[in-house]
Amino acid sequence: MDVTLKIIGTKALFDTITREMQARDSVAGRFFRVHGITCKPTFSSADIGPEDFLCFADLPTIVVLEAQDMGFLNRIAAMKHCISRLMRENPGVPMIMAPVVTVFHEQVLTEAYYDTPDFISDWTFAHASAEELTHRILAALRRFRIKKMHLQKGAVTLIPETRSVTYADDTVRLSPSEFALAELFFSKMGTVISLSELVAFFKATGKSTEANNIRVTIYQLRLKLEALTSSQIKLTTVYRKGYCLKQAVPRLTSVTTARLYAEVPATRIREHATVD
Repeated sequence: MDVTLKIIGTKALFDTITREMQARDSVAGRFFRVHGITCKPTFSSADIGPEDFLCFADLPTIVVLEAQDMGFLNRIAAMKHCISRLMRENPGVPMIMAPVVTVFHEQVLTEAYYDTPDFISDWTFAHASAEELTHRILAALRRFRIKKMHLQKGAVTLIPETRSVTYADDTVRLSPSEFALAELFFSKMGTVISLSELVAFFKATGKSTEANNIRVTIYQLRLKLEALTSSQIKLTTVYRKGYCLKQAVPRLTSVTTARLYAEVPATRIREHATVD
């Protein structure tokens, strides 16, 4: 599948992404090849219009937007009614709004946490790795159903079409908020996700950013995952830091120890036996 990667921002970001996409041994290059995606990077300066955020459903575009100040984001947010008008005026044209992945600079990150325009599909940091940006682009493709992919972590599989999670032979359905949160935690399994990051994520996906709503969604997801996996997958609270999805570490029970001991050759046992 061919995907246009429209980079709006500085030439430096365009050059960095282009190098990563073209290098066959890079993380981004390998990742897109595995998923059968051919990315075609294009560059646009800050002088853009509503048409830059539209694409055809069968010719998908991902917009990578470099946000160096909130004023730039607000100017783009103001174009939203123009984008909607263009789509209404062309009912016979299969146009959709392109997913927007925003690359935040640190100086606007704090403000953006609580004032992120709702057109943003996903985001990352300006200093994030190419691998992280690649994951954000793929997540945007998946969320907009341009590229349907199942996220698999060990015995767990997330299925976007049915908003369900499977483990071994069991399946559980999730609410839209729970499934979006599950995708986030499984894509960053083993990493602590702070409450401020969760607020930004809920804001970007159009969900309520009230702390109580976030905690309730996490609690419900935790119960469902632990019931599905018999507590082999745990969504834990990390004191004063955030939340982390972890796989339970197997504990050696007395039965397991007995089995391991039984597998030791008898000669080895005699060698270590003590005689009073």
